[in-house]
Parts: sequence; C-alpha cells; structure tokens
Amino acid sequence: MLFRSCAPLCVPDELTAEHMRRLRLVTLGPERWALGLAEKRKKDVLRAPVLIAADGTVTVLAEGVEEELQVLHVSRDAEVFPHVATSPLRVLIVGEEVVPAIVRKAEQPVRFALRQQSGYSYVGLLAAGVRGDAEIARYVWDPYEMVFLGPAADRLPDPPGGQFQIDLKASRRLEPRGGEIPEPEDNRELPPRRDEPGAV
Repeated sequence: MLFRSCAPLCVPDELTAEHMRRLRLVTLGPERWALGLAEKRKKDVLRAPVLIAADGTVTVLAEGVEEELQVLHVSRDAEVFPHVATSPLRVLIVGEEVVPAIVRKAEQPVRFALRQQSGYSYVGLLAAGVRGDAEIARYVWDPYEMVFLGPAADRLPDPPGGQFQIDLKASRRLEPRGGEIPEPEDNRELPPRRDEPGAV
C-alpha cells in the first residue's frame, strides 16, 4: 500500500513536542527503515509504523482502526526471528517485502500478540477473559523453513461452541500444525462397477 493523501498516525498534520519525542526511526535492513511511535520501556517496539525504502517510497501497513492497533516488533536478529507487525487481525513479516504470515477470519473475539518464553519469541493468539487474556494458540517461527507453525482452527474457551479460524489462503507463511481437525465427511456409497453382476 503506497503512501496515502492523509497523514499516517505516526506523523500527524500537527506535531507536538511530546509526539516528536516519541517518534523513532529504526533500521530493518540495508535499504529499509521504519518510522513509528516508540514505547517508553521497549526500544524494539514501534506503534503505528510506516516503512521507508531507500528510493523514498513510504508503505503504510494498515489503515483505520488496524493502523491504530498495529505494532512493529524489531528483531535483534532477523535471521533467527523476523521483524513482525502484529494487529488483532493479522501478523505481517516485514523484510525485503511485506508478507501476510497469519491472518485470522474477521468475526472472532481474538487478537495476535508477540510473546516470549525462555528468551524465544513467538506469536500468541489471545482471547479476552475474566482473568485477563488467555493464550488459545501458539505460532512458533521455524527459521529453516521460514514459516510459522501452529493451528489453523480450534475451540474458543468462551462462548461454548465458539471457534477461531485462520484464513489459510491469506496466510502465506503459516504451516498448520495441531488444533482442531475437521470432522471427516460421510462416505458415499459408490455405484457398482460395470463388470459387476447387476450393474447397468
């Protein structure tokens, strides 16, 4: 998506001193940078980011509410775990090109977030609950295959009978592993072979 006529959230028409203090430019590679709003305690996180290429092309990763909620996580080592932009709806891999890694189907009360365990990053799919967010799915990056591994569908804890589903056509860097397996279709009775007695 190329730069729009209206200003991106990280660079509004009227810049305040506080806004300028939060703006940060980070390097994502030899010919790509990201500009966004830095978080106070996290130097590797930018909110409402835009990408800037060496030729000056500006790419906005999302629009509307998704732009407000989008977070770019700058990896310390993109060979081990890529730079990813997460929003409630999808996970994008930000490298030489922007690739939709995991995209969920829209009408579901869940969201993506980058999480860590034992120093390793992964993408969690979270559902809001009474005691805070519950992790209902985990997507682990495979640096050799360059894909996320995780379920394409599974049950939600609440409401009963609810499910989340990943849009596999839109999720170009997801290899489904685990999760709920669809019920097998009923076997149809095959017509008799022509060489069998009673065949028409």
